[in-house]
Amino acid sequence: METRTERNNIEQNKQPDDMQINTPGNTVKYGRGQNPNSKKNLVSLADRTKEERIELGRKGGIKSGERYRERKTMRETLENALKIELSEKKLKELGADLELMNGESSVLSAIVAAALREAINGDTKSLQIIRDTIGEQPKTEIVQEIISDSDKELIEQARQALIS
Repeated sequence: METRTERNNIEQNKQPDDMQINTPGNTVKYGRGQNPNSKKNLVSLADRTKEERIELGRKGGIKSGERYRERKTMRETLENALKIELSEKKLKELGADLELMNGESSVLSAIVAAALREAINGDTKSLQIIRDTIGEQPKTEIVQEIISDSDKELIEQARQALIS
């Protein structure tokens, strides 16, 4: 027979019936931060000491800097990769449309030519990407008109005239 402590330990280690474990072929049922058990571990900044808040801020700043440097490295790597010149043989292997490339042989030119070919064949997503890239993206503007006090008086007078 198990003791109360053993039973509590078994219950604490037991997964809820509706929660799935993330293993190959099995997905997590809860999204990030939605697991009800994770909310038990949250501590408000208001409940932390000044030293803890400073330390958390410092750690956050360090992580932010790391992510910035990672994104910068990735951006630079992609920019360099797009400048790589491809041989005519490689372009033909890739099925690049040499006429659309206008004599260019860079990776970027091949990508642009492929997007143009897809747009010509009716792919609307490629057409939107091309349109947006060349700066022809339709702009959505929110216009807020300011009505002056004299305009408000005129509107009120017109309203009164219609009512009477």
